[in-house]
Amino acid sequence: MNEFEQQARAFTDTVNAELNDGRLVFPVSMEVTLRIKRLADDPDSNLDEIVAVVQAEPVLAAKTIRMANTVALNPYGALVDSVGVAVRRIGLSSLRSLAFAVASEQLAGDHRSPNMRTLAQGLWMRSLDVASWCFALARRTQASNPDTALMAGMLTQIGQFFLIARAPDYPAMERNIDRFAELVDRLHVEVGRAVLDVFDVPESILDGLDAEDGYTGAWPPADLH
Repeated sequence: MNEFEQQARAFTDTVNAELNDGRLVFPVSMEVTLRIKRLADDPDSNLDEIVAVVQAEPVLAAKTIRMANTVALNPYGALVDSVGVAVRRIGLSSLRSLAFAVASEQLAGDHRSPNMRTLAQGLWMRSLDVASWCFALARRTQASNPDTALMAGMLTQIGQFFLIARAPDYPAMERNIDRFAELVDRLHVEVGRAVLDVFDVPESILDGLDAEDGYTGAWPPADLH
């Protein structure tokens, strides 16, 4: 058994043990998302506590303010420059989606290995692409809420992001990026479902991610018909 196979087995065993125990070890970049989720679920917490968490994460804070100033949420153009006002403007559902997106983006860029960073950034770009199409299709067909569809699109690759974030402890896998990608492809569906279960993602989104009759045509689609 060569070095890659040894580390791949150790990696797989670790992930499977966490899945079996129901206790995934999350990367640091996802901790803010977890804290927001826990506060939102806690009847004894208040919005000010959630605002404090967002303020402590500069990237999330900046993107929350940016979202609050979009035409869709701020049609009269009154400048929103406070995190507290921004959180109240976009709402907790959108904040949770945004926190997921920020965490995924940070996972994509937080790698010292050029090979792993390239893999993660490519995955991030695909997530954005899928999410954009989900939003556009939902709005065009009115088959579902566009914001829900957007979040579902963003989360399609969450299992792969999670696995890539855990890879730095296994350098042989980073040096064999093609074989590592194959390993991730085998593991990511179950891992992704476990991650989303922890975050109590709505069943409507989970159902969409579990769909067996997914799109099988050319990507990206030529149009929305």
